[in-house]
Formats: sequence, structure tokens, C-alpha cells
Amino acid sequence: MPYTEKLETLAEFDPENISTKTLKNDQLEVLDSLAYVEFYKAGFVAVCTNTATTVFTTNSSATITATANMSDKNVRDVVDYLETRLVPKFSDGNYRAIVSVNTKRGIYDYLQAIAQYTTPEYRHKNEVGQYYQVRFVQDAQFLSNTKNTYYGEGIFFGKEAVMETIAALAEVRMKVPTDYGRSKGVAWVGIEAFKKMWSAADDLNSVGKGIERILLVTSA
Repeated sequence: MPYTEKLETLAEFDPENISTKTLKNDQLEVLDSLAYVEFYKAGFVAVCTNTATTVFTTNSSATITATANMSDKNVRDVVDYLETRLVPKFSDGNYRAIVSVNTKRGIYDYLQAIAQYTTPEYRHKNEVGQYYQVRFVQDAQFLSNTKNTYYGEGIFFGKEAVMETIAALAEVRMKVPTDYGRSKGVAWVGIEAFKKMWSAADDLNSVGKGIERILLVTSA
């Protein structure tokens, strides 16, 4: 984000501070988008054909159309499926789920009274509740709310799902002044990547258990 000495001198606000805040927001969005690319490579896929039936596939593709947003029964179906596939839980004994706004609404239509925490001080940031060994976090940016018109998506995952590899930690840097100090700028720079850790391709014995760690709730 370039700016000039003239702007810095005449502006009512410090352009460096304003630019830094904007760049930090951009940094978060870019890194989140890279992580979501890997989460979307989920080998397991679930479709809520209705609020009482969930159809699963193991080839990263949805082969049927959703006719409802997720319900408490669909959540239990997904968790049971992950457990039978031996997907490991986190150290607190729970899976994690990132859900779109519409998916959260579908779940809360059934679970508002029991999914909320009585001790919210230990929530993750933006965490919306816990149910049936799943802790739910809402996403309003990357997951779709419009599958089959207005049904949402969700990503359920266990331990060791996606790894962040950092060669140079992202940071905000000032541009080396040019043009006798009149031309200035600020940017964020980092060298890092995200990678899905386990895949069905690693299942050399074709047992279908204990390898894949991510399940995508979506629709054809």
C-alpha cells in the first residue's frame, strides 16, 4: 500500500497506522483462504437429503442434492460416521466443525437450548456452541450458503487435518524510502503454506479407516 510524504504530512490521520490495520485484515483473509483450499479437499462428503437422512461418499464428490439444512440428527450421523472411520478427536475429546451461516441456523433450530455453553469463557474465537462431541465455529466468508438455492455447507474434522508450514512468519514491513524519502509504502510479507495432512490415497491397505480426517457437508 503506497503513500507519499505529502499525504503523511497533511493527513489528519497517520496513513501508516491505517494501512497497517488494513494489511493485517488482508493477511488474515489470504491465509484463511489458503487453509480453506486444503479443507475443501475432504475425502469424505456428506449430503443432508433431509433433516433425518444423511448420505455419505468417500470420493470427495457429492452425488445427491440436499433438501434441508443440517439438523441435530444429521450432526449425529456425521459424528458417528467419523467415529466408525476412526478419525481421531482432539485432546478435549471433541471434533471441530466450521459451518456457514445457514448451516448454523439449521442446527440451532433444533439445538439452541442445549448447544450453548454455560461457561462461555473458554470458547474458541467465534465459537457458537457444542453438541454430540463437536465444537462449532461459524464462517461467513468461504463456505457457501446457497447450495441447492439456500442450503449451507460445513467442514467437520479431527486431529491432524491441515498443517500450516512457516518458512518466514508473516509480518508487516515498511518500504525502503525512494525519491528522496517522498515515496513510501507498507506491505505484509510471509513465506508459508497449508497442506492437507492425510488423504485416501495414503490408504494403501484400502481399509477405509484411520486415514482421512476431513468431512465436507455440501450438496451436488
